[in-house]
Amino acid sequence: MDKSKKLIIPILKGTLAVILGYAALRIVNVPRSYLLSLLFENGLSTNGFPTTVNSQIVFLIYIFIAGLVGSYIVGLFSTRDYWTLLLIFGGLLLVNDIYSILSPLMDQPIWVKVTIFATLPLQIWIGGILGMRTRKT
Repeated sequence: MDKSKKLIIPILKGTLAVILGYAALRIVNVPRSYLLSLLFENGLSTNGFPTTVNSQIVFLIYIFIAGLVGSYIVGLFSTRDYWTLLLIFGGLLLVNDIYSILSPLMDQPIWVKVTIFATLPLQIWIGGILGMRTRKT
């Protein structure tokens, strides 16, 4: 019984860390369209996605910050196997980004789509390291 507890508890903690990270990412993304509409009057489509270059750049920065916050939470709440959990979280974000590129962001230029994928490893790495360092102090 003790061996199974020693195995199950870290798995549950790791799962919770990934879920909390994804929830944080979603919570940070909630006001995105509203904030972009405040900054760019005519820079958004009717469904809240950017249409001008300036609004697309701010959109990408916002997405980067949301991914950073999610990775930070995973790094902060994971008790062991930090990088394994961050890789799992990164895979979850990759699936999320692929869906976004194929559905709601289909009309965006190719450079926006490439930037979303290119910055994903940086989001995971920087946010995860910041979370791990915060936890150690």
